[in-house]
Amino acid sequence: MKIHLVLFAAIAALCVPLSSQAGVRTEELRRCLADFGGIEWKLPYQPPIRIRSCAGPVVTYDTADKPAPGRRVLELIGELTLGPGPQLSSDENYAALQHAMLAHFDALFRRHGFRQVATETGNARTIYPRATQCLLHRVACGEPEPPPAPPIPYVSMARYTRSADGQEQTLIFAADAKNTWRITLDGVAVGTK
Repeated sequence: MKIHLVLFAAIAALCVPLSSQAGVRTEELRRCLADFGGIEWKLPYQPPIRIRSCAGPVVTYDTADKPAPGRRVLELIGELTLGPGPQLSSDENYAALQHAMLAHFDALFRRHGFRQVATETGNARTIYPRATQCLLHRVACGEPEPPPAPPIPYVSMARYTRSADGQEQTLIFAADAKNTWRITLDGVAVGTK
């Protein structure tokens, strides 16, 4: 079943710089997302994110990389805060941000027939070496080192699969850097949009 993709004007407005080439850039982005396995993209409001790059075997947006046939890659970049809310430490805020991103995209992927098959976790807690702790006055330099604080877990990578166009597709959603996420879709039939 072929699902046609709708690109929301709001996404284009957020993703395209205001220049004389805005129309060309919008078209590149629309074509790249349309080639991304039939997933309808509507980016979440919180945290505010935008498309950093998009790559398919034919069309790319803001990247020189050309993935192999059957592979699509989308990179997102966003803010490191969720906006007004409870006061959290920077580490707790980072874990909450990762949770919000995964919750949004997990629901999107499941609506399109993907099922989650694996996850990997990360630790949002910043761990400083003893010397740095002394410099930051977190501990007295002559005292014994305190026990390590418990981790602040978050899902750093989620793997999904689905059957489409007679073949198995694999989708990976991963926290690529502090404020960057990468979505990789493998198994898209050549010539399929």
